[in-house]
Amino acid sequence: MLGTRLSTMRSKIIYNLRDRTLTEKERQSIDDLLWNFVWYQWKETRLLHITVTEKNACM
Repeated sequence: MLGTRLSTMRSKIIYNLRDRTLTEKERQSIDDLLWNFVWYQWKETRLLHITVTEKNACM
């Protein structure tokens, strides 16, 4: 799932930049930004899940 999401987002960004010739360094930067975005999104979701789970356990 994560790999699919990353590749879909990467494909859309590169498609929108299709009029430009991207260097390998630029492609790597896109990959890094996408990975960080998905990673932090996952961490935030995990933190919310843990918080809700702990809150429900206390009730």
